Amino acid sequence: MGRGAHLKKLLNKKFAQQLLDDAIELSKNKNYKATILCEPQMGNRGLYPNVSYKNNIDSKASLTMNFLTFCDGQTSLLEIADKLNVPIWDLYSVADILNSHGLIEDNV
Repeated sequence: MGRGAHLKKLLNKKFAQQLLDDAIELSKNKNYKATILCEPQMGNRGLYPNVSYKNNIDSKASLTMNFLTFCDGQTSLLEIADKLNVPIWDLYSVADILNSHGLIEDNV
């Protein structure tokens, strides 16, 4: 196999992998709706740190609360990621955790 053919094959594999990755992201791009109208008790569910001290910023807890703010049933996961300035894959686990605790649901 010549160098050009090898490069073409490699590029085709990378392109195919990128298409697959994009398809997976699109399949996870859902609209979620919060099931609780006011602020949920995150600490009772083990989703918020129990100990607080000055200048303690839990980025996971902040991301979770900020994510929950946008779960209006109209805003997609990709749009929320854009608004929060984080990659969409950072929100997959947040959505899964909130969904498992019954705090959000898929808005079909």
